[in-house]
Amino acid sequence: MAAELRRIGTESLTLVTALEKACFPSDFWSRATLRGMLARCSDSVSVGAFVHGELVGYVSAFLEEPWEVHVLSLAVAPGHRRRGIASRLVSTVLHWGRMRGCARVFLEVRVSSERARTVYERLGFSCEGISENYYEDGEAALVMSGELSPEPEVAVMASAVRDLLKGRVPRVGVILGSGIGWLAEMDEPGFTVPYEQISGMAGSSVEGHQGRLLVNGSGSTVYLMGRRHHYQGFDGRQVAALPSALASLGVDSWLLTTSSGALVPGLRIGDAVVITGHVNLSGCVPPAPLCPVGASVYSRRLGAEALEMGSAAGISIRGGVFGCVSGPAYETGSEVSMLAESGIDVVSMSTVQEALALSSQGCEVIGVALVTNDVGSGESVSHSEVLRAQTSVRSAQGVLLRKLVQQLELEK
Repeated sequence: MAAELRRIGTESLTLVTALEKACFPSDFWSRATLRGMLARCSDSVSVGAFVHGELVGYVSAFLEEPWEVHVLSLAVAPGHRRRGIASRLVSTVLHWGRMRGCARVFLEVRVSSERARTVYERLGFSCEGISENYYEDGEAALVMSGELSPEPEVAVMASAVRDLLKGRVPRVGVILGSGIGWLAEMDEPGFTVPYEQISGMAGSSVEGHQGRLLVNGSGSTVYLMGRRHHYQGFDGRQVAALPSALASLGVDSWLLTTSSGALVPGLRIGDAVVITGHVNLSGCVPPAPLCPVGASVYSRRLGAEALEMGSAAGISIRGGVFGCVSGPAYETGSEVSMLAESGIDVVSMSTVQEALALSSQGCEVIGVALVTNDVGSGESVSHSEVLRAQTSVRSAQGVLLRKLVQQLELEK
């Protein structure tokens, strides 16, 4: 099974300490040092790699002026090396740095560690110099560096959002699809910011999307009440810009919702599908990280929790494959047949770009497709019909989605 990557903090201190000791028996970071590295703040990030719930690797990095990423520590358990885990971990923190506008990355590695040096060289790092007596035992460090391609538009947006939030960044993010603004209304009142007041977000409105950012009363969750779509003329970078900016500041866990059409028998208006995988037919993707995201876009852990919650409450929910098309036209009968024959359960015109962008930064993502129309029935579909279906969707899925948000908040 491919390792799942997700951001970690001091709640993982015991696991990281044990991993350090297993990887570096005579030269591991102290618990106090690790606690400092794992502390969550907007200018640092730590990402863990998990296999069957076991922590098998981690990386920590932070930002340094001017516009540099400093990789502090990287470790992969001996039994899980040479599987690409180290490359994926480094790729994740470098992509995070790109979203903050960083153009350079550097790190230190023991002069005697040929294996580590080889890993970093394979990732494009080159030797820059020697730092004498760098380690506590007196050994010198080899300083290695690499160039990055920053994303200045996202970085500017991140700076603007941090100012609007006065530095108090929530840990949980929720993206609301067409007509699903009611989920934010179920939370405690907080404050809102229209997209027009966020640098680079003007012109993002679509009917059924309120076009504003809302932070709940406790400050734990940020709701994006509306999203950009490829059919509006936005490319993958622009579609995912605001979620990417928030993720770069420390919004670590995400619930992505989308109003979708059902393609398979048995799915009806009001049902929910936890996205287990996707097929991107939109021709639109966000900027790719060093190691492009593949098998683990959607969190298996969160998906299993959602299905268990729904089953316990007697709610109609199942796992399934999500298809993203470009729109704005709804699918023809021939397209519906082709999509269904390809193993796709539900379809809409969004979500995939955001999921790819967020998982590329190490965020844990769960996608939930809410069925608002049965395109498999052969009946014509319109956007207004999708919006009218929200009464049924809220009645069927409101309690579950609210519990999912609360569960994400508890874990942070």
